[in-house]
Amino acid sequence: MGVDQMYALGSYANPVLRALLTSYKYDSASCLEPILKGLLEKWGESSNLHFEGAWTIVATPTDARHILERGFDHTKFLARIVRDLLLPNATIVGALERIRKTEANANLPEQEMRKGNILGAIQLTESVKGNILLVDDVVTSGATMGECARILRATNIKRVEGFAFALGG
Repeated sequence: MGVDQMYALGSYANPVLRALLTSYKYDSASCLEPILKGLLEKWGESSNLHFEGAWTIVATPTDARHILERGFDHTKFLARIVRDLLLPNATIVGALERIRKTEANANLPEQEMRKGNILGAIQLTESVKGNILLVDDVVTSGATMGECARILRATNIKRVEGFAFALGG
């Protein structure tokens, strides 16, 4: 996947978590934020995570057209939730952006197709430093997170970890 460590709130196969995330993402259901926060807070307490050193949170980039359609960038909102509950001293930066339209990786049947789909579709827009925590809503194959990690590592970032609200496809 390209990240040193991957964390996830749960499985996308969980129908409740799937419904929460899809409603939040596609229906702009910001009213669900308190539920997502509660789940993350409970997960954080049970996982007993401790992030040492300086951390920067980077949301995986959302296609600009999707942001216009939905009215908000859901991954940036999720990154803020992660910062508030897991890494309150971290800085959030929008260091990555999509520069071309891609097919939804979840619609592609093979891992290699997913990697090829996302390769070259993301670029770095500002410098980053410290340890990086990439945040995404759902990680299926890890192709997007892996491409983001590859780009960040090209700038001499040594530690890239990932957090997804759900794993699986």
